[in-house]
Amino acid sequence: MSDNMRFGKAFQREREFAEGRLQLGGDHMTYAEAPDGTLTITFDDKGTGRVCGSCTLCCKLMPVPVLDKRANQRCQHQRQGKGCSIYAKRPFACRIWSCRWVSDRTATEGMPRPDRCHYIIDTVPDHIELMADESTGEKRRVDVVTVWCDPAFRDAWRTPELRAFMLRQAEQWNLATIIRWSSNEAVTVFPPPFDKAGQWHEVVGTMVRHDDDDSDALDIAKRMTVVGLER
Repeated sequence: MSDNMRFGKAFQREREFAEGRLQLGGDHMTYAEAPDGTLTITFDDKGTGRVCGSCTLCCKLMPVPVLDKRANQRCQHQRQGKGCSIYAKRPFACRIWSCRWVSDRTATEGMPRPDRCHYIIDTVPDHIELMADESTGEKRRVDVVTVWCDPAFRDAWRTPELRAFMLRQAEQWNLATIIRWSSNEAVTVFPPPFDKAGQWHEVVGTMVRHDDDDSDALDIAKRMTVVGLER
């Protein structure tokens, strides 16, 4: 889905919510993955038992198109120590989003709260594209988990807890991980299940970090296009 289509749908949902044609069952989101790969997102008044508390990192790192807010730009409605100044009337896009730490206790067990680890695991699906056949232009889609990392702590994502999470996502759901510091700066991490030799690889654009001499990593880098970086 193109960014224009995605943002167009977001604005459409905002109108439906404002007009009362779209309602949620509660303010708390629960994100659950079944063994067969089925994803269920539930909104109720209970949630997972985890709450944001004083954490407002998403108000800085996450893009919110309906507020004309770019990634890594502090939201105009955030108030230090108080949270969102328009919480009761916040956009639908904010109401239906929650970080993985709050909404998925099982997958993030043992991980610190986002403001303490300096990264946010997004719950919105994304993907990259690999050139499957240069002669025909056929592309192969690779789904990814997005992790938004605070640029002030650029290496915060290099923790054993997040590394274990990325490995589980690759093993269970065949997902790579894209680490993003802003709207146009990112590194894509391919855990061992993506590599015949069982190695970890990091690809920045078409550059392979740490494993420049590895043919598998170079092959991925040459064929990879990162999409959605306008968010």
